[in-house]
Amino acid sequence: HNIFLELLMSTGIVGLIIYFLKFLPVFQNASIFWNINKSNIYYKVIFALFLQYFTLVQTSCNLFNIPEFLYFSSIIIGISYTAKTKRIE
Repeated sequence: HNIFLELLMSTGIVGLIIYFLKFLPVFQNASIFWNINKSNIYYKVIFALFLQYFTLVQTSCNLFNIPEFLYFSSIIIGISYTAKTKRIE
């Protein structure tokens, strides 16, 4: 299974675009996760786990059977929005 093909087949082009729009803040603020000081090192760990699950979902299982990916996506998106409003050190 491939996440792109599965989303495209189940929701069409519009659904694929809408789904990946939620990751726009993550990609825009990716440098923030690597420039965080040691006091907030767990943000780096969470981002690394997100990347691991994102890679896993690309090639195995289907999108809706991996709740951990959705959990990590929500956490990363929340951290990204927080980083926009205040400086994370």
